[in-house]
Amino acid sequence: MSSVSIAAPGQFFDEVRLPFPHQVDGTGAVIDPVPASPTYGHAIFSATADKAANYVLYRLRVPGDLVSSMEIYACFTFRLGGADTGKHAYKLSMANVGGGAGADAPAFTNEIPLSFAGDPAGAAGDLEVIPSTVLTGWSAALTPGNIAVVKLARDGDDGTLDTSSIQSSDVELTLLIPRSRSAAVPS
Repeated sequence: MSSVSIAAPGQFFDEVRLPFPHQVDGTGAVIDPVPASPTYGHAIFSATADKAANYVLYRLRVPGDLVSSMEIYACFTFRLGGADTGKHAYKLSMANVGGGAGADAPAFTNEIPLSFAGDPAGAAGDLEVIPSTVLTGWSAALTPGNIAVVKLARDGDDGTLDTSSIQSSDVELTLLIPRSRSAAVPS
């Protein structure tokens, strides 16, 4: 578990909560369309698909007062689709997209593993949390005012790091973004 660095005077961490993805790959990860389902509107990740076809995308504007010398942190909460004691392997990557550039399928960089060791009592519907993880290099790679496209993938076919045979669904991806107290206006 990582600990979050303390911001310097005049700086703070903005907690950005991403409860619903903007897009899924549509093969391994799909959006649950059933209104009565507890995962309605959320992505359901395959337990067996490779990360290349088992992902969701989130989009957010990079704050104009991003402190690029401090790291961004992520916390991911997911729901078990059934009784499950296995490990889960997720990968988080990003793309820095400026005006006039394509945000649908940009080149993703700075992949960071989000690993879950398993829950010895994991039951269907349990919420599991991958705690604060440092997203090394993300702040330095982002441009204030641009759009950050964040890709969250489950590496379900990795039999070593993801031993689960049960689907999972996203509940919330939270980013802690370092900012200054300046009055910067996004471009």
